[in-house]
Amino acid sequence: MSKHYSSDEILNWISCQVDESSTFFLCVSRINLFSRGMQQWQRQKKSLPNCRLKVSFFGESGIDAGALSKEFLTEMIAEIEKKLFVGSADKKSKNPLYCLNSLDNSYFRS
Repeated sequence: MSKHYSSDEILNWISCQVDESSTFFLCVSRINLFSRGMQQWQRQKKSLPNCRLKVSFFGESGIDAGALSKEFLTEMIAEIEKKLFVGSADKKSKNPLYCLNSLDNSYFRS
């Protein structure tokens, strides 16, 4: 029998996995957030998924103390859901959208 975890427990576990010694920098446009975010993510050769994220937006001054990263991730997840997934017939889950263009752009990896 598998144990069910609360969202707080999951978020706490994820935050403990972040490597504070390395940083992944992103500079994105609010207008084209998805495309620019995906391009920069794909170009980062040294960055791992557990690196600390620092975000800046074109044309805006501000130092990311967490709020800009949170805003970016909130918008990015919504865009990923909208562009790369479709709802299932039971409306309880999402499935990857069958699109060769998404594969060509390396939006999916295995």
